[in-house]
Amino acid sequence: MLEYGYPLYPWERDWSQFYIYHWHLCDYDWDTCEPLDGAFGLPDVAKTLDQIKRIDKITRSIPKVVVLIGWQEFVKTQGGTAPWDCQWPSFVTTSKLFDNPKGKYTDSLDNNPANAAIRWLMKKAREECNTYATFHTNLNGVQPHSSHWETYVQKDLLCKDMGGNYHHDQYIKGYVHLQRAFETGEFQKRIDELMDTFPEIKETKLLHNDWNWNMFSEYHGYTQDESMAAQRKCMEYIKKTYGVDVSCELVTHRDLKKEFDYGMQCRALTFHREDAAVNPDRMTVPAYIFLGSDGGPNDPFDIPDYNADGKNTAGFLRYSNETLLFGASTQGNVGRYYTGSSEDEIAYHKYITPDAKNGVFGPNALFRDFCYATLPMYYLNRLLRLGAIRNGDRYASVRFSEGVRSYYKTGSLSDGSVVIEKEKGGIGGSTLTLRDGNNLFFPAIWKLNREIFAFSDDGYTDRQWALPMEWEGVTSVDLYDNTVTGTKLRHSGISVKNGVITLSLDKRDGVIIAPSGENPENLKNYYDVSKSAPVHTSGFAELIKIDVTTGGYWIGAYGSEGWAIPGIEMEQHLPPYARVKLSGGKQAVFHNFSEDKYSLQNPYNSYGKRCGEKWEAILHQIIDVDVGDEPMFVSIYFLDRDNQNFQSIIEPIDAWSNERIGCGKIKSSVLINDCKKGKYAVYKINGRIRFRITRFHFDHYGNNKTGTEHEAGFPAFCGLFFDRENNRI
Repeated sequence: MLEYGYPLYPWERDWSQFYIYHWHLCDYDWDTCEPLDGAFGLPDVAKTLDQIKRIDKITRSIPKVVVLIGWQEFVKTQGGTAPWDCQWPSFVTTSKLFDNPKGKYTDSLDNNPANAAIRWLMKKAREECNTYATFHTNLNGVQPHSSHWETYVQKDLLCKDMGGNYHHDQYIKGYVHLQRAFETGEFQKRIDELMDTFPEIKETKLLHNDWNWNMFSEYHGYTQDESMAAQRKCMEYIKKTYGVDVSCELVTHRDLKKEFDYGMQCRALTFHREDAAVNPDRMTVPAYIFLGSDGGPNDPFDIPDYNADGKNTAGFLRYSNETLLFGASTQGNVGRYYTGSSEDEIAYHKYITPDAKNGVFGPNALFRDFCYATLPMYYLNRLLRLGAIRNGDRYASVRFSEGVRSYYKTGSLSDGSVVIEKEKGGIGGSTLTLRDGNNLFFPAIWKLNREIFAFSDDGYTDRQWALPMEWEGVTSVDLYDNTVTGTKLRHSGISVKNGVITLSLDKRDGVIIAPSGENPENLKNYYDVSKSAPVHTSGFAELIKIDVTTGGYWIGAYGSEGWAIPGIEMEQHLPPYARVKLSGGKQAVFHNFSEDKYSLQNPYNSYGKRCGEKWEAILHQIIDVDVGDEPMFVSIYFLDRDNQNFQSIIEPIDAWSNERIGCGKIKSSVLINDCKKGKYAVYKINGRIRFRITRFHFDHYGNNKTGTEHEAGFPAFCGLFFDRENNRI
């Protein structure tokens, strides 16, 4: 069995702060294998870029990732057709159909004009559309028409049943024996070819893998566990060699996979399936660790992969129970070509055609789905998930940090009557309503300028909305239509009275709201995709060391400038320049407290007494620290006094952009475990930093049992210490 490093988290980016969509560059008729004309003719990267620009306008320049599908040639095979991008395991056989008139797009890496066109598209999307681009791949499949088929046959790299027959299905004619492919170096060659041909993937830092079925080979005595280990080893190679995270199509699939890859892959296009072996629980798996789109188990209005007759459909985002409460990042295939006369089959690519009518098939449809799913996702994913109430097997109410709650206002969980509100979030301390059933009122918190999305399915007249407290001092607002070319003024000078505006919207109508006099076409964000960096940062943090020797003897070693210990009044002992706010956790007493050298010394007791309390959270908590401009050392003490076997990931987060600080060469995040004897995480910081401490499950998420080695206890820390530079550290 291949050994792999665990975990691969933290990810290269916080994918929970991106709108991710899939775009079909070209689709083919599955009977004739001829390319479909669709709405835009044959594949043309310039036209595709125009569509990506329009999506950027509709989504108000939110950071995005487009997953490109259909860049390889489509081939009809004996006994059936092969799906899009069907040259597996080659990922560099680009379709010659891609338009590159007279060598318009040049590529210094090779002489393939189609590759040059794709690279041009990826570069322009990032530079001009706030959009990273990556590919939809299949790391498990092999097709007979691939240039590598004979190599994989001769080297015996395909999975077989006990009779020696190749495992296959309707679409994939062979499955890779991943362990043998990795041991022979063939898997690495394919990935190296892909990254060398399209280095833009390394800038995006994400690669999407379809059909993660985890096939195993009985013929070779290759077990499912060995297959899972090999798949994780392959993901490790991609991550550690190229700094690229791997996402997947499905969380798990039927009985072919025992568990989902917690800590090894970052997201799934489909978050829940009724036939999945394990479905992650959103209250134990935060979105920044594993991200998904549609909602909970057994929801009749989840996004279906197939409809009742088995025909593949684009469909519309069906707002499931959990999607309404938590939001969703991925909205399936926004751009796609389909045959047939049904409007539903071509609805997604009609989102952004310039002549589409407002309504269910026009740009307003994308605006609607963006408001219903993505805006709540982006807003709520910045908060801590503190608790939830279930109604049967579904969530009925979720409590977040900062006084935010998402809940059903009626007894029914199927009527869409979700309310999202923030206590004292409005001007003057009023309640800020963000969603009330089919009416939404969300601020665009990724933007530097103030802006609000308002949308209504049913329409209303003279409804009052409280403005966020950040809009204090605004006396009037302007309303703008949101179009594929930008905003257009609808009404100006709408009065603000006591922090409230009065608004009227038609059915399926939406507007962008901005303070009067502020230009909504100022599309600058806190995070700049073109530069892959925040525009402004709240501070800086670097992990200096993990101290495993000091234990509870902190006096004289830490806290020369100030400290905070649970059970002792915090404000009296902090440095005068420091501000500290704790959220998400609660003060608790160690059950198995002992007056030994690992418990923190009590500074007020000269008889050797120790401190026996901690700050504990069920899932995650934040230490918000502001030390001003001068660099300081901040040390956090972790102690597993109750032998909970807890494992926590510590991440410094920028308070403005919500990006993790220290990606790349600067080490900042650290996994804390095995701390029965105490550990200090010592950071050098300046400015304002939010230390996020998250309960991190072990490799076998979903199989945790009390008393086993895989149980993950609650994240807790029991001391925070401040020191000046070069002072005992």
